[in-house]
Amino acid sequence: MEILIANSDTEIAACYYVMRELRPHITEESFVAKVRVLEKSGYMLAYLKESGRPVAVAGFRIGENLAWGRFLYVDDLVTLSSHRSRGFGSALLSWLTDFAEKEGCAQLHLDSGVQRKDAHRFYEREGLQLTSYHFSKLLASDMAFDRDAPKTGRPSTLRRAALHHAIAGPEVLGMTGEADLKRLLTTMRPVLHEVPYVFCSVSQDTYDKLPFEPLATFREHEGITIIVTQQQAMDNGLPFDMVWACITLSVQSSLSAVGFLAEITGRLARAGISVNVVSAYYHDHLFVPWERRWQAMDELSALSQSQ
Repeated sequence: MEILIANSDTEIAACYYVMRELRPHITEESFVAKVRVLEKSGYMLAYLKESGRPVAVAGFRIGENLAWGRFLYVDDLVTLSSHRSRGFGSALLSWLTDFAEKEGCAQLHLDSGVQRKDAHRFYEREGLQLTSYHFSKLLASDMAFDRDAPKTGRPSTLRRAALHHAIAGPEVLGMTGEADLKRLLTTMRPVLHEVPYVFCSVSQDTYDKLPFEPLATFREHEGITIIVTQQQAMDNGLPFDMVWACITLSVQSSLSAVGFLAEITGRLARAGISVNVVSAYYHDHLFVPWERRWQAMDELSALSQSQ
């Protein structure tokens, strides 16, 4: 195990497959250039290498302000989902602490999304304290993506329309769904949605007052289950537990197809990835833990190619 600062383009590029688990809106093509731009304002990218490749990365910078004095701020900290609970995150955070002390910093700071409860427990175990709330406000639609992604990678209205076209195609209406298992597996073409989703249970009264239409709704005796974006839930005070990524299988599967989802859920289960499946009229939609989404995509690709 070795921790280094990525200096060359090759080193930076090698960190992308770890960083994408935390920053999925950054494309592989733009990653090195984006890091180079950030370096001009003091950003540094450290990586922990195991068996010759990065398995954990941290983006950070040294700063100084009136509130904290001289400090190290951690922009990004992530370990490959397949390598977690093996001490890599702890080792990298310890390295950052030592680096901060050598640079004369009085404090180390980082922000963590409110939904990342496992990460919060990890930080507390590592001796960090919850000292403040972080407030934010989007100033324009899709602004974060416009700022962080190249023009061709922005989730604009045009891109969202193109995504729908890629999933459904112009000819999908009236088509008979595919039932042949081999063809389903070889042509599944998984598409990963860019926004995180959550499952919420609400009362009829709350449901009637929602200022938006949920992605999906299912009525149970205990309450109404809705699937909404994480941002919608947070904006409207809807409680949720885990955060999920949605993967749509582009192939139009028949509702009577046998074995298709069993193959998929079995493959993901063997990789230790939980999945909730929503089968709509034309497509199957897989909800997997947000932090495991890229591993799930890799598993689905491998399953399709093995047929």
